[in-house]
Amino acid sequence: TKMATNWKNVNNWHWVEKNCLSWAVDYLKEKLVGLEQKSESGIECKVTEVNSVTGDCDLNQRKGKIITIYDLVINLNWEGKSSNGEIWKGKVNIPEFMHDSISNNDITFEISLNDEVCKESLQVKEFIRVNFTKEIINQLKSFEKDLVEYHSKDVYINTNDMNGHPTLDSYKPKP
Repeated sequence: TKMATNWKNVNNWHWVEKNCLSWAVDYLKEKLVGLEQKSESGIECKVTEVNSVTGDCDLNQRKGKIITIYDLVINLNWEGKSSNGEIWKGKVNIPEFMHDSISNNDITFEISLNDEVCKESLQVKEFIRVNFTKEIINQLKSFEKDLVEYHSKDVYINTNDMNGHPTLDSYKPKP
């Protein structure tokens, strides 16, 4: 029987790993910067900047299976407006964004204020905690699927593309 083969990785058997951290940084900036939400009472907030994304983000392939491994710390700047029109600023830190955090509903948000703590600033901070974090989660939901879609071709070889070197049993020297 003729086996599919490829000089890189016969039948996608060997572990192949690709570091995707720089892609994750760009992706999260694109998905999160400018994200905004408004309440009926006039409270507003939006992500103004992705300060940092640190940790690990790898796509792996072993024995024909694609495996995502990521554990990221995401730090965002936000700007908000209280119902009286005052502008407030702060940070949102997500200390652990991992492959099962969304499906397990297990994302922690650390929300801080750069400004003085008062009734109005706390109003914005609370709006972020209760409402805006859901918007952020919605943006993160497709991270894993998009990671696989964008990078799988670099770690996994489609069966139709497995050619190049003949397998031993099909190779016959010319007489």
